[in-house]
Amino acid sequence: MSYCAYIHTANKLEPKELFKCLADRGEQVVVVSDKYPCLRFGTFKYALRGIEVNEDNDGYEVRICSMSSMADYQLLPKVVCAVQDLTGGQVFGEDDDEKPIKDPKKYFGLRWRREQTEMSWRIICALVRDENEPIIMNGLFAPFAIGKNILNFYNIDVNNPTGGEDYKRLEYLLFTNQWKLKDLIPTGTDLVLQNPNNKEQYLRLSLISSKDERVCNFDYIRYADLICIMNQDTGDFAMARFKYLCSILPADKFQPIDELQFIKTAEITLKDFDEMLENARTYQEDDFFAEALRKGFFFKGDVQYISANGHQLAIPEEFVNPKGVADIFGEKAPDYLLYNDNFSLLLCIQPCIMDDTIADRYTSLKDARKIMKDNMGMIELEDGLTKGSKRYCYSITKSNEDKYVIYYLSMLVQSGNDIVRIVCSGNEIGMTGQRDTIVFELEHRNNNIRFDNDRVIGWNRDPYDESITTGFLMNLSEQQKYDSMFPTHPLSLLRELVKFIIEMN
Repeated sequence: MSYCAYIHTANKLEPKELFKCLADRGEQVVVVSDKYPCLRFGTFKYALRGIEVNEDNDGYEVRICSMSSMADYQLLPKVVCAVQDLTGGQVFGEDDDEKPIKDPKKYFGLRWRREQTEMSWRIICALVRDENEPIIMNGLFAPFAIGKNILNFYNIDVNNPTGGEDYKRLEYLLFTNQWKLKDLIPTGTDLVLQNPNNKEQYLRLSLISSKDERVCNFDYIRYADLICIMNQDTGDFAMARFKYLCSILPADKFQPIDELQFIKTAEITLKDFDEMLENARTYQEDDFFAEALRKGFFFKGDVQYISANGHQLAIPEEFVNPKGVADIFGEKAPDYLLYNDNFSLLLCIQPCIMDDTIADRYTSLKDARKIMKDNMGMIELEDGLTKGSKRYCYSITKSNEDKYVIYYLSMLVQSGNDIVRIVCSGNEIGMTGQRDTIVFELEHRNNNIRFDNDRVIGWNRDPYDESITTGFLMNLSEQQKYDSMFPTHPLSLLRELVKFIIEMN
């Protein structure tokens, strides 16, 4: 998540010229990278994420990341103006690549900075809430982690972020931590654990080690994918996921920097080290890549088997049989139910279609459209083979109700000569419309949406037929690439359920 301003020019800009220009204009900046393709620097003492200047095809781009400090946002227009003055180029915003910005200092003024800050907070709060884990971001000198605990401490409601003094206090903590860590020794290393089955997949290590019967020096524990405790004298070591770090460390000798990182406040003895090694063994996994390969965000890979007319079907263990709740759902309760504060899924296994085959994708799409009502829209329809070589076809649609949207999954799985039908519906509960709101801002920022009088162009479309312009059309937020941002959204869960059924049957 970032914003880029582009300076179109044929003139070469030397890094030293830019830094001298900023210094001559009274800016005190600290430079982290002084060579292309990416210059990186920030305001002395007040930068959190800093500013980047990258070489572009026809000039330069000046980039600022979301969740930057106010000092970073104030530095952006100064850098843009400096690059423009030194190269004689024209400035363009990422929202409009045709109309140049005549006055960058005014364009990137107070109103723009407030809008960027507010949108950053809304997106981060939504991600923290939906991921249910801290969000890791790269700072100017070190990563930082924001999660529910630190937001709650500063009285920031992830469901209703409103800004104010609490944000300023948290921002102050974040950028002062950056400058506190600047000259300290971290545990972060270049060591990685590589997946033997996928050479491009690896996990980074943060290392605490001992050698010659003493604990190797470090000042703070820097975030990585895994924490590794290693005795270099004996070769003994243990690794654990970073989220378990607070259960591994001696609590009286470390102080939290943010949600996941800790600064050392007292010397670590060999006894402390041995205890940390044993604690890490508690969280050691046989295969740290197995989770990424086997488990989804919500459905963790555990299976329950159900029978439909003698045909066995594997579904996630997280679904429960809601006996005794028929009065809630009408005369007949769903076969299986999954429910929490943000969503509900109702799953039914319908009677088999006996002695039949699944139609091809084109025919299935044509048949699905015939039964769709005016308040419904197509999201996706796909077919293929499960891992057990069973033919399947599924469709995901949605319907527009009075105050919410319901997503529907209809899936056919071939079993012998028969077909098992799976029907599942998902309803937003505690986060209605938030996926739409956040993605709309992101897509508008990327210039994929535009306004024509009172009409919004580019937001809605049918995924398979551009000539269809009526009905409750799919929107850009419902693309699969946004599922990871909203893992507990019902649409994301239905796609995860499809993947589970394909892999486990």
